[in-house]
Order: sequence, then C-alpha cells, then structure tokens
Amino acid sequence: MALDITRAWFSYEDHAGQPRCVVTTSDMDLDDASTSPVAYIVDKLTYRQWQSPSETDWFQIDFGDDVSIQCLTVVFARITSPYRRYDTQEILPTDTVRHKLDADGGTPGTGAVFDSGVIDSDIDTKRGYHVCALATPVTARYWRCLIDAPSRAGEGFFLVMFVQAGPIFQPAFNHVYGERISYPDNAALQRAPSSQAVFVTRNERTLESQLIWDFIQQSERDDWRGMFEYAGSSEPVTFSIASPDADPFTSVAGPNGWVIEGDKAFVGVFDADLSISSRQFNASIVQIQMTEHR
Repeated sequence: MALDITRAWFSYEDHAGQPRCVVTTSDMDLDDASTSPVAYIVDKLTYRQWQSPSETDWFQIDFGDDVSIQCLTVVFARITSPYRRYDTQEILPTDTVRHKLDADGGTPGTGAVFDSGVIDSDIDTKRGYHVCALATPVTARYWRCLIDAPSRAGEGFFLVMFVQAGPIFQPAFNHVYGERISYPDNAALQRAPSSQAVFVTRNERTLESQLIWDFIQQSERDDWRGMFEYAGSSEPVTFSIASPDADPFTSVAGPNGWVIEGDKAFVGVFDADLSISSRQFNASIVQIQMTEHR
C-alpha cells in the first residue's frame, strides 16, 4: 500500500517484539555484561532501557524470517521533570539515524532492500519518538538501526526505551474533525489538614487522543477488526495523525519515505470499547481512544 501522509495511519503488527527475534549490537561481549542490555528494546517494558556503550552505536534485529515492513519506530528516553528542563536533553532532533533492511539470505547491515541514508531523528525532546515511514512496504528479515547522537558526547551514551517494526494500516478516509488530544497531569497533590498547604509529587504528562472514523466501507471492516483483535488493549500501536509537513528523505536503496515530526506520532494502547458500529447499509463508524504507552 502506498502511504498518503495527509491521512492518519496505524502500525500495529510488531515484528520486532516476537519471541523468535534475535537482538544484537556492535559489541555483544560488552552488552552481556551490561545492566541495561540491548534486549530491553523489544520487551515492551518502557521503564527498562538499552544504554548504549557510546553515543554512536547500532542495534540489529533478526525477525527470524522475511516480513512486511513499512514503519520503523524508535522510542528514546525523555526528560519530563520541570526541574531538569535545562539539563542536557536525552536526544535532540539534529542527532541522526540510519535504517538498513536486508532480506533472508542477504548480508545483515548491507541495506540491500532498504537504506534510508543518514537522516535527522526529528525528535520532539518532550516526546522522544523517531518514526520513519516508507512510501511503500518492503520485505526484509534484518533491521539494523545506526544512531549517532553527538548531543550525548559528554555523557558517552544514549538511551532507547522501545522499538517497533511492521506494516502500516491506513484507513481509506481520514478521521472526522473534532479529534481530541489531551495531556493529563499525573502529578499527585496533597494538602496538609491544618494549614491546607499544597505538597506536589510531580510526574510526567501522558498523551491521550480520541478520534472517530465515519462512513467506513464494508470492505474495510475486516482491516479494523484485524487491528483490534491483534492489539486489544495491551499491545502498543504506532499512530500518526495526518502529517503533510513531514520531512521527506531520498533513500540510498529501496523506497523513499518520511520522518514524521516528533509531535505528530506516538506509541499508544487502545483503552476504549473496540467496536465497529453499523450506521447504515455499507457504512460503519469507529471511535477509538488511545493512551501513550509509557
């Protein structure tokens, strides 16, 4: 399917998180001794992070077989404490990423199927998402992601929380107007009984969104049902709203694509009734609510 970035889309089938996958990095002897190994990037537990041995390194995932890929997502750590606003950020939009995909029987890290070339991460430092969307899907077994974070040279490492790789499902029509985007404050407030003085335990904001797709054709119902059955309310899904201003890139090999701006895409879970309601003959309506997977 050719991607139209002027419409919202989902990537829910995660090939990187399957038990058959093998995750490696540049120095596995060093990684085996690490308390934050590279294997953490696929366990979906975002509080466990890979700490790279330097500010320039790569990870590689063997999916175990050729699979369809159109979206590559890397979730970096972020600074959320208001007291650390002016600290060195965990990652910057000018730090770079390079994605290489190779098929079964090929040489991992060559990029024969797809090589994005060196591209800016386009990270929103408050969110931490790098999302690379290909114009058309490719078939590959190996994904090597090379990260160069000169902004972290003083620290000598970067942190990756979570990665995903999979195909894209894009509804034929965009969601209707009236979408809701919110940032609930997870801070806890307490008041002293006598003085009523406020004591705050600060915490990060969590992105939430609520969107409605209307007049879904009968032929697309199975696509929605397939996504809901796969993801349920526990499996992380990469979601992007319409992003006509996304940064395009010309790949070294394979299809061209876009890096979606860091504030236009996120990884979330569905947390509302996952139902498809008929509204009239050959037309259905879907309302979804997503909460950031953090």
